[in-house]
Amino acid sequence: LPAKIGGVVPSLEDDPDAGFDPDAVLPPKDQRKVDRFILFGLAAAQEALAQAGWAPASEADRLRTATIIASGVGG
Repeated sequence: LPAKIGGVVPSLEDDPDAGFDPDAVLPPKDQRKVDRFILFGLAAAQEALAQAGWAPASEADRLRTATIIASGVGG
């Protein structure tokens, strides 16, 4: 079935309690360089690391941490 909208992610202004806050993911200056779906991917990666309890104890451990994000379609 054709769909025009698969889902809506409310902004922080539209939903102050549960809306998406892109400033929590990337500074506004850098947000202008990427599409919105990239911000969602970065937020999901941060959330996954937090839920996994991954908190690197050293700078070396932090530098060895990675998440792989891929997209077949862009904004």
